[in-house]
Amino acid sequence: MKVYYIGTDVHSGSTTFYCGDDKGKLVARGTIPTNPEGVEQMLRRIQKKVPEGTDYKLTAGMETGNSSFRLAKIFSLAGIEVHVIHAKEVRDKVRDKKKKTDNLDAKEIYEGMRRQYYYKEVYIPTDAELKIRWLYSKRVLAMKTRTSYILSAKGTLRSWGFVEYTKRKLESKNSWNKLLKELESMSESEQDKLIGWQFEGGIGEDLIEAVKNDYEMWKHADKLITDYERKIEEASKGLDKSIMKSIENVDDIFGIGRLSAVMLAVLIGDPHRFQKSNQLKSYFGLAPSENSSGGKVSRGKITKTGNGVGRKILVEIAQQATRSQHPLYPLFWQIRSKKPYNVAIAAVAGKLIQIVWRILRDGTSFDISRLGVCMVKVPSKTSTGRATTKITAVKKKRLPKFLAEHNLDEDAVIEIVDKELERRRKKKTISDLSMIEGLSEPPRKKG
Repeated sequence: MKVYYIGTDVHSGSTTFYCGDDKGKLVARGTIPTNPEGVEQMLRRIQKKVPEGTDYKLTAGMETGNSSFRLAKIFSLAGIEVHVIHAKEVRDKVRDKKKKTDNLDAKEIYEGMRRQYYYKEVYIPTDAELKIRWLYSKRVLAMKTRTSYILSAKGTLRSWGFVEYTKRKLESKNSWNKLLKELESMSESEQDKLIGWQFEGGIGEDLIEAVKNDYEMWKHADKLITDYERKIEEASKGLDKSIMKSIENVDDIFGIGRLSAVMLAVLIGDPHRFQKSNQLKSYFGLAPSENSSGGKVSRGKITKTGNGVGRKILVEIAQQATRSQHPLYPLFWQIRSKKPYNVAIAAVAGKLIQIVWRILRDGTSFDISRLGVCMVKVPSKTSTGRATTKITAVKKKRLPKFLAEHNLDEDAVIEIVDKELERRRKKKTISDLSMIEGLSEPPRKKG
């Protein structure tokens, strides 16, 4: 079967294509609308140039961009094999970097497909995965908007001397309403005292009105976040059943909530496309950079060249490992004792994605015993001096020494995990062992 390669330079309104055979001979070229009608038009032009009776297939290549996944789907429905290439690799391998046109870009991608020198191929998500990715990006934007209006209200108050009111966390409707109630109950003399002088014409009403407007916008953004989370949950029902079952198991890992579990599964896509767990660390930019030569090994900071959305989710989840109740707490402190805080967090994030990948690939459940840790009940005291108990994760090989140091016996080792997982499965919420009644949460340690 003869293969014809198509290089495309994709824009939202139009797409420039260059089609040729595996010998480098041009078959057709031109510009078409980025829609199904345009693709049909391109196919007709190619068919006219192909010798009658030839058995052939079409393979198209395009670089990543806002419209690349949409066109890739249209190509697939038209029977064209599609490959989406990382835009940076396409640009790095352009022969003449001082010239850039749509026609040249399409021809460069054609040559790359024909000669097969692209290797950073991007996974093409399914419809459900694509929708969830888009909804999540809108949720992130709504969260940034919500935060911006908190900062706007505090900036207004700070600029007029209401400094004490800016120390509050405006993260709930009650906190906003309490703030507005206190501002509205202030007299003009009290306002002038905070401002520093008797403001001619008054400023209090305008200030309160500005804070109210910020509150209304905050409420709107907060509602959008809730709506997007609900839509993501509904869209996740369109994922493969085996993936959905694995997501339930990912949800069992301490610190990973339902939304994070869905997003990690969607960003990984088909888990079988990765051969090793270390490839996931590179995919999310959590692998260390390396510059080794002549027998000398030199590793540096994480590359940060992978999926930024997934890396941010993993780093946020990894913060939970700073608590002694977390199963990865021993790993965190093993690295933290020698390296900076951020290095330890990045290492925990890399370990987390490796665990998540194995669960998604094998369809297994989270097994804490594979981490080589035990959960130990340790007597403690709260800041007020009240006797309590906290749970600490300890490496099995260090367990005898730990028990001796704290004057404990084997009965202190508890099997509390299974009960906690069952409770969390019923509630379907983000949780960790510190939420068990009677257990105290130690302060976050950084030093």
